[in-house]
Amino acid sequence: MLSSTLRFRWSVPLILLFGVSLLVVPRPVETSDEPVPAGEWDFVEERSDDIEDRIDAAVAHMNIVVRAVARRRLRGANRPMPRLQIDYKGDNVHIVLRPDVPTVITPKSGEVINWTREDGEVVRTSTNLSSDRIRQFFDSDDGDKEVIYRLRPDGLLSVEVTVFSERLKEPFKYTWVYSKRS
Repeated sequence: MLSSTLRFRWSVPLILLFGVSLLVVPRPVETSDEPVPAGEWDFVEERSDDIEDRIDAAVAHMNIVVRAVARRRLRGANRPMPRLQIDYKGDNVHIVLRPDVPTVITPKSGEVINWTREDGEVVRTSTNLSSDRIRQFFDSDDGDKEVIYRLRPDGLLSVEVTVFSERLKEPFKYTWVYSKRS
């Protein structure tokens, strides 16, 4: 049988070791219902990619006739949004891109739904939330678009867009930056 002094000497280090181990055990990543704060966001042009430069680079490999059509289509589908609004209502995410574009209302669950664009085309869209971003995916007959809304450490909103089309040599990417309206 161990003496009480010896038991005490061993119990303190064991308690400390057990306590420290609780601090370093990995915990599951929590997901937020609102990874980006709801509200209105204003476009910050000086911190955003120049869309014209990106379009020119994306269509540079095309012949002159196709290039003109592709440039016009990319410009029309990827115009900067002067202000966007993000809201969470019940099980849905509401994103207002521009006043002339129907509000994108999608389930938070990632369920794919049909959404009608301002030009009348119906596209399949879904929205997924994770701890640090909102990811929207639009699937249409002439290409796909992924939009990731992510809050930056400086409090600005980064909107990272990737357009996929078999007509483009590689995915067309750009990032816009927004500041929260007070």
